[in-house]
Parts: sequence; structure tokens; C-alpha cells
Amino acid sequence: MSISTGHRIDRICTLDFHPGSGHLGSNIEALYQEALDVQGAPLTYLAAKGLIDTVSEGDTVFVITGTGIDKWCPAGETDGPVGCAALARGLTRALGAKVVAICEDEMAVPMKATLMAAGEYVFNEEMFFDMPSSAVTFEPFPLGPEKAREIAEELVKKYQPKAMIFVERLGPNEAGVYHFVTGTVNPPKGMSYGHHLVDAAKENGIFTIGIGDGGNEIGFGKIHSKIQEIVEVGRTCKCPCGKGMATVTDTDVLIAASISNWGAYGIVAMLAYFKNDLNILHDEETEYRMIEACALNGCLDGLFIKPILSVDGVPVSGNQAIVTLLRETVKKALMHYERAF
Repeated sequence: MSISTGHRIDRICTLDFHPGSGHLGSNIEALYQEALDVQGAPLTYLAAKGLIDTVSEGDTVFVITGTGIDKWCPAGETDGPVGCAALARGLTRALGAKVVAICEDEMAVPMKATLMAAGEYVFNEEMFFDMPSSAVTFEPFPLGPEKAREIAEELVKKYQPKAMIFVERLGPNEAGVYHFVTGTVNPPKGMSYGHHLVDAAKENGIFTIGIGDGGNEIGFGKIHSKIQEIVEVGRTCKCPCGKGMATVTDTDVLIAASISNWGAYGIVAMLAYFKNDLNILHDEETEYRMIEACALNGCLDGLFIKPILSVDGVPVSGNQAIVTLLRETVKKALMHYERAF
């Protein structure tokens, strides 16, 4: 039953109704199928099961986002922070985890506001460490390559996480260059080099999940060569490096979703199923609150580059509809779950 529920949740997270005929969402079905073929089971199922097997009450989980900071998007976009907030809410409720949200300091204001809108108080460092379980805090990660590796190692040593989840967190290609999904280069000084957190995780046996929607996000290294075939700019980008936008950074589990936030919701939906508690997954009103808080505090819609109630061109009502479908799917699955015992 859990496998079939995972397939249903995966299908909801990969619904493609982006506006227009642009690059967003145009390859998601192919990317998802490759990720499914490589991993052999529903992606949200693998992620949720891995978290349950790895994280105990009071353990720390990192949720990391950030697509880069530039003059057009100085505080980031709405895809990423909202997914991280949904994960923080779900992880504290399902597992009693302590969650550290990590992104560029320039995104700190909208990230914290979105966490609060999800119903999670953002503790300072001292209070966070005093809490035995179910607490959330924030840590910034610097822009640029300088000291990125050192800071990644320091964060791992400081918090000793059992898992890391990357939501719309860009990763480098084989030349070490970060790209936007369009194949244009992301300026080095406008990027935090979060792939060093993956390296630190691998060195310390920490479970990792990567969630993305284009092929340039951390996690898609698992199907790197396939992205080069599927995505137009996957092999040859629009910058001098000439190595394409496909990232080489791999994670233990890869989730391909139409919008990265939705992949995060899918993990929480599976946690709700496994824990037999629908309320682990946020509701439609909370979805509205999170997107509103994120946009009003500086994050922009990634397609329209405006502070509107929208994510990658999909209005808040469309995102709420995804939450409704996920909640109804879990609700029906739990009815069968209860009858089975």
C-alpha cells in the first residue's frame, strides 16, 4: 500500500501546468521517469522512508535552499523557501526533529517569515540547543566560493545532522560552474556554494535528499548524463564553460517535481501516511500564508520576477490545489491503512 501511495503522490508532484511555452516544466515527465528508473521505487516514498529510518526524536535535519542572488532577484524566489518551511513543519511533527533552515543571508528575512507562517517559531541558537526536540532555527550560508567548504564543515560539526534536504538548491556542472535553468551562468559572487554541504554529508555518513525541477539542482547528478540528453541546454550551456547546465552533484535520493516546493510537500505527505496523521501535511490556508509571507518579505516569482502570490508562474490557487490533492490522497490511503490492521 505504501508503494502505491508513493506512486500517487509522485504523480501529483509532477503535474505540469506551468503557463506559456517557456522552459519551466517542459522536461519534467522525462526527468521524473529517469529518476524513477534509476532509483526503482516512488521518489517521495524513498525519501520519507529514508528519513524515518535515519532520524529519531531530537535529531537534527538541515533543510537548504537558494537559487542565487542577483540584481533581478536580490532576495531569492518563492520556489524553495516555501518547500523548506513545509518540510520544517512536517519534520517537527512527524519525527520530533530539530530543523536548521539554511540559505543565503540575503534570503534570511523571507525564509524566517515563511517558517513563521508555517507555524514554526524560529529560535535563536541558544534556545534551539536547549530544546530537546521539535525546534527550528536559521543559519546563513555565504555567497561566493571563499570559505564555503570550511563553513559547511563547521555547520556539520556544530549541529551533527542526521539528514540534509536540498530544495531548489543549485549545484555545479562538471566544470564547477553554476547555471540557471536557462543555461545562463549564475555569477560566482551571487551564489552560495552549497554543494560543499553534500560533500561534508558524504564524508560523515549523513543521509541526503535533493529536490529539483530543472536538472541544475543538487541531487540531479544521479541522472547527469540523461539530463544532457533530455534538456536542451543540459549538455551545451550559454556561457563560456560550454559544459551544460546539468549538475554533477548527487544525493542519496533524488526527487524530480514540476515545482521544487511540490516535491517537498510530497515527502511530507508520505510522512503523514507512514505516521497515520494527515495533519503532518499542511493545509490550503497554511499554503496561502507561506506563499504570502515569502512574497511580501522579498522573494519573487521565478518566472515573472515579481513579488506576487505565485510560484514559477503558478498562482497561489494552483499551489493550494496541489496541497488539496495530496491531502485527499493521503486521507483515502489512511482509510485503507486503518482497515488493514
